[in-house]
Amino acid sequence: MRGTLEVIMSGSNYFKTTSDVVIKGEVHSSRGDFEEERELLAEGVDTLVVEGSQDETEVGWLHGWFGIAMMIFEYLFASFLYTDHQTLVDIAKGQGADVVYTRETDAALIENSHKLVVASAFVLFYFLVFLSALFGLLGAQVYGAATLLMAGLGPIIILRIHETRKSGDNRDKKIAEKIEGVAGNGDRVVAVMGQSHAKKVPDYLPDEIDPDVREPKYGFLSLSMGRDLFVPAVRMMGMMAIVYPAFLAVFQTYFAFI
Repeated sequence: MRGTLEVIMSGSNYFKTTSDVVIKGEVHSSRGDFEEERELLAEGVDTLVVEGSQDETEVGWLHGWFGIAMMIFEYLFASFLYTDHQTLVDIAKGQGADVVYTRETDAALIENSHKLVVASAFVLFYFLVFLSALFGLLGAQVYGAATLLMAGLGPIIILRIHETRKSGDNRDKKIAEKIEGVAGNGDRVVAVMGQSHAKKVPDYLPDEIDPDVREPKYGFLSLSMGRDLFVPAVRMMGMMAIVYPAFLAVFQTYFAFI
């Protein structure tokens, strides 16, 4: 049976419970996936496992660059283009369900990465920041704004790819452990994550857990996705038109005093 966890107790007592485990793979910007996730929760849920961090990112001064990169990623990119998982959390909590996040804080990206990978992300961040400023000083502000956005995206992507693909205790295995930890006792578990994780996480689950894996409603390059992204992308560009000149002014002021 799909989505069933069976527990067999030794001796004369036979004990069996079922746990429905649904893994919903999504394209993070997809309104279609977001609506399907809401429908899955409306059917009833005991535990929601959601991809993301539970707490705000806090890093020491040595990794201050990472904090800035995360701010660019979250506030200038994800807040516009990603669907808001907080709505799913509110629906789950409204049913009295538990909510489990796949990581405690995004600082784990630094803590769990090899020093060479962290160093590469560090170098890329500052290279793109200075390149962004150079574009602005040369009058190419559109290129400068795009490069500043990449200063937040590039290093984060490098760290996330390493975290997912490294051997041993990788990201997919950790997500599977989160699901395994809450499955059982007849509970219904809904796990929402990016499609790249949804394809691999089931491989790390024990044989007793056979999840119902749901694929994205449509692909990233589809016409439907284009409609989903159009308005948020316009809003993001409007925000960059405000943020980038401010960044450039701060950059120019800083170098005027050194």
